[in-house]
Amino acid sequence: MTQNRLTAILIITFLVMATIPYSMLISEFGYDDILRAPPLEILQKFHNGGDRLILIWFAFALSALMFIPVAIGMGKVATKSESSSNLLNVLAISSALVQAIGLLRWVFVVPILAEITNNEASSEAAITSSLQLFGVLHQFAGVLLGEFIGQLLVALWTLLIVIKLYSNNVLPRIMVYVGAITLPLWILGMSEHLHTVMPNIKVIATTPAAFMLWEAWLLGCAIVMLKKG
Repeated sequence: MTQNRLTAILIITFLVMATIPYSMLISEFGYDDILRAPPLEILQKFHNGGDRLILIWFAFALSALMFIPVAIGMGKVATKSESSSNLLNVLAISSALVQAIGLLRWVFVVPILAEITNNEASSEAAITSSLQLFGVLHQFAGVLLGEFIGQLLVALWTLLIVIKLYSNNVLPRIMVYVGAITLPLWILGMSEHLHTVMPNIKVIATTPAAFMLWEAWLLGCAIVMLKKG
């Protein structure tokens, strides 16, 4: 199997693994609008989702790790080399790990806090402490690690891949341009992260568009690579 076809298969597998749990979170948990709701509302809705919701989050976290072989494969295709550059690999692995860690809080930590908050036997002090701890965890593991740093690393990786694709003339120029268009959308979308601590900053909600266009770009790259063989 050629590197092009192997990378294309990895991309399609990654997109399927990410899209299915993402779509389920939207329909069953109100993702991602629910992330900016009050902690009590989030924990109540999470608790109502039961084990099924935890497993969905687990699948979503695993899909983040699937980005590692995808990125390494894309690096090999873009550089026309048996091995992608170290910088590309570091960015990809770092992004996948921080996003996976951020998502796994919903699997191993949030269920405990949700149980305390929604348990009738819990004291008022315990519930208050649980809500406060969730707020800090949500801001650190979610906003800082998973969203801000994770998305920033994805944007940097995309920038380098686009440059490599352009300079080595590996894929059609349209694929280079589509990848480049996602970059300002990722950066502008970070205003939402700053808004969580600086309410006066206006939110420019471009992250959903960046995510969807980025996935479409990867899929387009996969289709082209399958045709090239």
